[in-house]
Amino acid sequence: MRQDTFAILPNLHVGWVVVLFFGIFLVWGAVLTWRWSTTRSDAARVYAARMEQGALAEHVTQDAFENAYLQSEAPRGATYFFAAALLVGLVVPPVMMVFSRLWFEIWTLAGRWPPTAPGTMVHTFGMFLAMMAAMIAIAAFAMRRYHMRTPLNLRQAIDALNKACSNKDTA
Repeated sequence: MRQDTFAILPNLHVGWVVVLFFGIFLVWGAVLTWRWSTTRSDAARVYAARMEQGALAEHVTQDAFENAYLQSEAPRGATYFFAAALLVGLVVPPVMMVFSRLWFEIWTLAGRWPPTAPGTMVHTFGMFLAMMAAMIAIAAFAMRRYHMRTPLNLRQAIDALNKACSNKDTA
């Protein structure tokens, strides 16, 4: 016996799905904002600890260290993932609409051959491929940007700051 998914969940309306979608992204964005702010506040404590350990040269300023710390330790990957997921959530419905309309127009111009009618397996598989192509394009763009702008890790950033300060001393 076949049952429709929405028949099993009769009180699930599209409006609630949209509210849930925006609620999830709102909470996710708030957590991401909190992670960025804690990274900023952690920078001062890490600077003090590194100065106490002697890992930083005496002339490394707190501002320079905090900038390097934010570049290396901030939740960049999570931010790119969030932005890509949000973009996918916003782009998929219009892409589905455009694909369905194009499919219908091509189907009509081709003589309305029944096996390729909208709603058939051929149409559904084409829709799946179009959605996957849109999502892969967004993920590829996000990952390309992420990897093109990869900053130094904290150890490399500290070494660069110490080297920059030692170059100032010799000049």
